[in-house]
Amino acid sequence: MQHLSLNNFIDYSSIDDSINLEDFISNKNDNPITLTKLFALLRTGNSIVHKNFTKLVSLTLENEVNIDEFDVITGMNLLHFTCKYGAKQFGHEKEAIQVMNLLIEKGINLTAQCLWIKMNCLHYCAFFDSPSICELLLRQSKVLKLLNQTCASFKNGTPLHLACSALSQSTVQFLLQAGANKEILDDQQRTPAVDCIPKSNTQEQQDMSDKLLVLLRNQESKQQQQSSLIDSIISNADNQNVPQFQIGERVRLANNK
Repeated sequence: MQHLSLNNFIDYSSIDDSINLEDFISNKNDNPITLTKLFALLRTGNSIVHKNFTKLVSLTLENEVNIDEFDVITGMNLLHFTCKYGAKQFGHEKEAIQVMNLLIEKGINLTAQCLWIKMNCLHYCAFFDSPSICELLLRQSKVLKLLNQTCASFKNGTPLHLACSALSQSTVQFLLQAGANKEILDDQQRTPAVDCIPKSNTQEQQDMSDKLLVLLRNQESKQQQQSSLIDSIISNADNQNVPQFQIGERVRLANNK
């Protein structure tokens, strides 16, 4: 598969916070922002680029581009970069939702895996703790099919394995609500809920681990209650709908028969 960015590599690795990104953006007509240039900027992890992520993506998509194009350096495309950008730690969740909605509207392939480590969008949300993007993506039927998809680069763990390992509490909650399987084993025979929550080195991590365990137990309790309720409803319906007749008893049917 040929990737355009391989033949047009741009190195912005020396960029620092002094970059005048406004000039870069304002000169777009003379020097249009291509996906190659956008990928090169996103690779820097620069705070100025983060702040202007929405604007940069929007301007790039004004041009004719292959929205599913990959950056061959990172193996990511706009879907994966946006999942990463929506991480809670960056503080741009609302902007990330705006970009993801734009990508969905433009018809981006939501099931795409990154080139090198084969992570899907839910793996990225779990790894970087991007709950708002995770919630949005889980409303898409194509993404729901990825809910329990494993990733060979992470010992065949599911998004829930990754989210528990990263102590991504909110992301875990959305995955569970969508029906993520807590019993799937990875290559190390670990389940997400029991084995993947890391041992804590700090009090803060311990608090996060405790909250995550409570969340997982509460979810299990809710599922058990729902199952019991369904069984009870079915049982009551059966008892009410089955007529109790005695042998030899006269029965009056409809139409006076």
